[in-house]
Amino acid sequence: MIAELHTDGGCRPTNPGHAGIGVVIDFQGGDQHMLGRYLGRSRTNNYAEFAAMRVGVSYAHHLGVSNLYIYSDSKLVVNSMLGEFQLKDHTLQVILDDILKLLREHFDGRWSIIHTKREGNSVADAVCTQAILWGMWNPWVPGIPRPSKPPDAFSCAPALHGSNT
Repeated sequence: MIAELHTDGGCRPTNPGHAGIGVVIDFQGGDQHMLGRYLGRSRTNNYAEFAAMRVGVSYAHHLGVSNLYIYSDSKLVVNSMLGEFQLKDHTLQVILDDILKLLREHFDGRWSIIHTKREGNSVADAVCTQAILWGMWNPWVPGIPRPSKPPDAFSCAPALHGSNT
């Protein structure tokens, strides 16, 4: 099975801050799988970007993908995966090593990665934003100060309107 993987990680309202990931897998034929996850407070944007890639590659394998075309709007992630950047942060290096191991084990020679502009990654960005907002507004996550009015769930995620099958 051939699929495209779009990943995004982010944090709000500051960096570091509340972090989340968005993963979108588009199959030939039109099927689409989306996954968002809140990562917690005090995480950096770079951590979230690498975490999104790790989850996305693992999820693609779980769904039975054999050939994977990866798109990310993070130059750091893309260039690190291609061996063009050397990471200084040990935590990010551990995640990168895990990503590359997953790719070797499950997609050996059957994957590629392309840097895309943010506009080309809008659905993954919207899923990521929704995951962060969910975490920030979840009453079961203790100690999170909340504004007086919750945001409109779709105001920052217009790509999620309509059917995504």
